[in-house]
Amino acid sequence: MDGKTFSIGQQASDLIFRGRKLVLNYTDGSPCPTTPDQNHHKRKLLSREAREHDQDDDDDKDHEDDDDEGKDKKPDTKNLRRKSTLISFLCDRDLVNPAAAVSFVGSPDSCTYVFEVRSAAACGGVAASTDGGVGPAGVFGIIVGIAIAAYMIGGCAYQRTVMHQRGWRQCPNFAMWNNMLGFIKGIIQLRLSWQPVYT
Repeated sequence: MDGKTFSIGQQASDLIFRGRKLVLNYTDGSPCPTTPDQNHHKRKLLSREAREHDQDDDDDKDHEDDDDEGKDKKPDTKNLRRKSTLISFLCDRDLVNPAAAVSFVGSPDSCTYVFEVRSAAACGGVAASTDGGVGPAGVFGIIVGIAIAAYMIGGCAYQRTVMHQRGWRQCPNFAMWNNMLGFIKGIIQLRLSWQPVYT
């Protein structure tokens, strides 16, 4: 467009739900060019206003002066349309590339632009953790670790305060653990001392 730069809307960060669609709307871009249809529509409105003005005011000369002044005036900035952009975000979990896929849908006029962004980030729900978080085995291990810590701390507190035990005897079920350790020692000694008999 003749090497000119146009703004299709100012950056916005407020996402809006319109029905079930997530939409981002950029507004207040460059002024829209006037089309012949818009000029024709404006002329109709101005001529109707002029007729109403003629009925109210009998002085035709004054009316002609007003029309001449209207030609010299700049366009009304209140009614001036500005370019805007509508970006619709769509959920697409099947994308191979994690980057969003942006496509231009169309422009109903030279003032509004519609884009469509397909991304897994637009899908509802909880995002999957990509930092190597705790898996099912890790959760099970944490639960077992907490149970063993509670057993040891609670058992030691009970043996020390209620049973008045000191040293290794304050460990919970000390006799059972001591006998189990003795059994394992005996098995190891037996295995090491066993000599095969050669005939």
